[in-house]
Amino acid sequence: MTNAKWNQVHIAIIGAGFCGAMLTVHLVRKAQRPLKIALIEKSNNIPKGVAYSTHDPSHLLNVRAINMGAFPEDKKHFYKWLLENESVWRKLDPTFETLHVELESFLPRKIYGAYLESLFQEALRGASHKEIQIERYQDEAVNINLNNPQQLEIELLSGNKILADTAALTIGVPSNKALLQNNAAAMASDYVPNIWSKESPNILNSSSSLAHLSPEAKIIIVGSGLTMLDAHTTLRNLNYPGQIIVVSKDSHLPKSHSEHKVLYPTFIDPNAPPKTALTLLKCIRQEISKASREGIDWRGVIDALRPITISVWNQLPTKEKGKVMRWLSSVWNCHRHRVPSAYIKNFMSDIKNNRVIMISGRAHSVEHSPDKKAILRYRPKGAHHLESLEAKYILNCSGPELNIAKNNSPLLRNLLKNGIIIPDPLNLGIDATLTGEVKGRAFGRLFAAGLILFGQQFETIAVPELRCQSAQIAHHLLAVIS
Repeated sequence: MTNAKWNQVHIAIIGAGFCGAMLTVHLVRKAQRPLKIALIEKSNNIPKGVAYSTHDPSHLLNVRAINMGAFPEDKKHFYKWLLENESVWRKLDPTFETLHVELESFLPRKIYGAYLESLFQEALRGASHKEIQIERYQDEAVNINLNNPQQLEIELLSGNKILADTAALTIGVPSNKALLQNNAAAMASDYVPNIWSKESPNILNSSSSLAHLSPEAKIIIVGSGLTMLDAHTTLRNLNYPGQIIVVSKDSHLPKSHSEHKVLYPTFIDPNAPPKTALTLLKCIRQEISKASREGIDWRGVIDALRPITISVWNQLPTKEKGKVMRWLSSVWNCHRHRVPSAYIKNFMSDIKNNRVIMISGRAHSVEHSPDKKAILRYRPKGAHHLESLEAKYILNCSGPELNIAKNNSPLLRNLLKNGIIIPDPLNLGIDATLTGEVKGRAFGRLFAAGLILFGQQFETIAVPELRCQSAQIAHHLLAVIS
């Protein structure tokens, strides 16, 4: 950690989860000359980020081990690491001592975090042999100024400033959609705006916060996607005795993976895909019907789209992309972003036993009653009025706020204000090229990867896509400073 007020580097990397860490790994591997790199991450989660910092051994990867390699050219790298480092990862948790590992296993994310840590430490060792300096700042980037056409000035919350020839935004998943009715609610211990945040009270970190609760207690979870299932899994493991109320717009749950991966041929020509949301939907439905007649599960059809999803998305007119987001996105998400079957089995068991109930409705705000109880105001599906639910705790698992004008990140708001970034046409993150060059005043100097590129990439949240983005951006960053 440096205490210098000013520091000059070749490359600044803002965010050090999977994308930022793997970008560092690629830079070390590809660099042909000495470099100075600043790695800026406000948390202590380098290189695990949010997804792989979980301590709950029941939180599983949603991709099979065989395809979780961190390198585009070696998809089996993670699986090979597992075999070569068994004595390391089995010690991470008592439950791992008897864990059975196969090519198609959905393994604990905690193990994947150890894998990333191993790659990152290897990169640090490699850097020292190649005269590459990597300075780590546990700090928050709050702004980027264009000092001159050849230099970026990155402001940190601490007051330090970094001058960089080029930079990468690898900030991970943006903060959740806001539900707070007033700022006072932000300080309440009964509302968790982000279950992964280390900056707010979180009942999921310890069973002690739940031990005093009675079976009549209620916890509200806003959202019904992957994060909700993580929260439910942890509450179950902590023996939470009360009822969980899940409130989401459509109550669509993620589907489960099949026991074995189903291979299915690509059925859409990526060079001439459907040009409307409706024709695209019809095409997929027809193929699912065809596959079903041949005894093939629908999952194979959906997975066949993955290699061409970005191409198909980018050939849709903006108006049609908007239709996809309004009418099809929730259905697509629950079929595309599937989970290991154990998640759904446990969740449905709790629904059957009335330990979980689901309500279809759009969350409006979180408030507090005069006696300090947490209240969720929501609009039931099909209704025009708001209703209220009271609970001991409310967990916001509603998903990231991709509209950067509404996001509470100081960095994103300042970059938008200064024209360093511009919004995606549909307000789905920032506007950028398909190669990750950020459009705006720093074009050609600033690059990005991850969910912040949703509007351009659509498929930009899982390792199989992010590993390609990290490798690609490393190539461009090195080209800028060559």
